[in-house]
Amino acid sequence: MDQPNPETCEHCGEPVLPSERADNSQPFHHECLFRVLCGSVAHVLRRCSCFVPGSEDGDPPFMSKRNAARAAIQTQRLVDSLLGGAEATREEPTCPKPPH
Repeated sequence: MDQPNPETCEHCGEPVLPSERADNSQPFHHECLFRVLCGSVAHVLRRCSCFVPGSEDGDPPFMSKRNAARAAIQTQRLVDSLLGGAEATREEPTCPKPPH
């Protein structure tokens, strides 16, 4: 059963119920931990400043941080499916900055 006073997600600031936790060590939702590790929709699509100098693309401005995290996962799944699956080989450019 979920606890009555859940911890707060370190990414989005929303409550994290035990059933939503990415792991047992830090309070993150599954999707928020993905977002922290893999970046925004723009990063997944290589449109952020890591790949396009001067770009200001990031999370969609009309979405909450948690919904933007969910969108990043959906975008990554779409990219993987178009490339033949997550195990598909593709040349990965070096990202000079941490994902944002």
